[in-house]
Amino acid sequence: DAQPLVVSETFSYGRPVLSFGRGCIPGLMGPAKSWSIPVDDDFVTRAVIQIEMWIDDPAAYADACRLARQRYEELLDEARQSLENFIHWICCEPDNGFVRRSAQVVLN
Repeated sequence: DAQPLVVSETFSYGRPVLSFGRGCIPGLMGPAKSWSIPVDDDFVTRAVIQIEMWIDDPAAYADACRLARQRYEELLDEARQSLENFIHWICCEPDNGFVRRSAQVVLN
């Protein structure tokens, strides 16, 4: 996936994700850099350390859950803004050599 939906979907439920930091995944993680494990690192060891830390410190896990939900909201806002920009480009920008569309678009 260019942008794995499973990461965003998991964040929508307020749960952190531990993943190899391939492709766009480090960017999806946002400020939670420790959730993105470098590909040349030992994933299992790093994941176990993080999970054990959350088990030993439930407040830290609760913070991670809040951060995950917050990141989901940020990603959702970015996606909405990108869609609005795209629609504006399609409907409102000068032709620039493209066929002009006359459809009326209503944004919520």
